[in-house]
Amino acid sequence: MSENIQSIANGSFVLGNTSATTYQAGPGISITQPSEGTVRISNDETVLFSSDNKNGASAFSTSESIKNFERIAVLPARYEADNFTGTGPYMYYNTENLSGGGAAMNSICPMIFEYAFWKITRYSADDSLTNFNAVTGYQVDMTTHTYYSNQPCYVGIKQIVGINRISGSNA
Repeated sequence: MSENIQSIANGSFVLGNTSATTYQAGPGISITQPSEGTVRISNDETVLFSSDNKNGASAFSTSESIKNFERIAVLPARYEADNFTGTGPYMYYNTENLSGGGAAMNSICPMIFEYAFWKITRYSADDSLTNFNAVTGYQVDMTTHTYYSNQPCYVGIKQIVGINRISGSNA
């Protein structure tokens, strides 16, 4: 790889005199000038919630409203007390369709497939869309077609990332 390509890849490319240049970015791109001669171009993403618990969380608060972003990425995890540590994949939601106040429609509903089971949990949010609680969990055994709904949470949340900050928010 050329030296310029390598410096772009590792985030150390220097463009020269940046004070006389105006930069613009489209949705989802952030441009900052941390020091003279340095311009940093990155994805516009903010970690709103993260859990160290291997099972994720069934109740949590985000650092700000998810409505401040165009989309969110939700990283689900199995929510059971054993040695399983798997998560993902990320699930993406457009925030314009999400609502709070305990509404069943337009909720965050992460799901995972584990062995022969589909598992899903619906999270209810308050009106500010910052406080979330697992309210309903479902599990289906795909080999026997047995349906279970005896737990409020089958899928925990490990992380929520806000993508493409919206000026003035979606609220």
